[in-house]
Amino acid sequence: MKKVKAFQLTAAVIISTQSVSAFANSSCYGTVSDVHLRADGSVMINPIYYPSYTQICNVKADWKDVSKDVCWGWFSQVNTAVVEARHIRVYSLTSLACDALGTYGNAPAPYYVMLN
Repeated sequence: MKKVKAFQLTAAVIISTQSVSAFANSSCYGTVSDVHLRADGSVMINPIYYPSYTQICNVKADWKDVSKDVCWGWFSQVNTAVVEARHIRVYSLTSLACDALGTYGNAPAPYYVMLN
């Protein structure tokens, strides 16, 4: 638990120190109806803001510059959001609209996933 809190604090500091110009991107917010973990390690979510499943990471291997260690944290956050009916924010370094991010593995990797 201490490692997760330390990681969250470190991520918050890194994000807050980035220049604002680097963030002309998509910030998608809403509930997630379900999440599933595929045999290949892909974490798929079905968020309210997107009409289908979209991949956020992979717990077995690095995926689009998202490490498997970070992925386990995101997987935990998304599961909590589903169970507790909470919102998540998925921030991507892309100019695509939230409803046009791409299905399954065609989605861009998130920059961060936040439990709200």
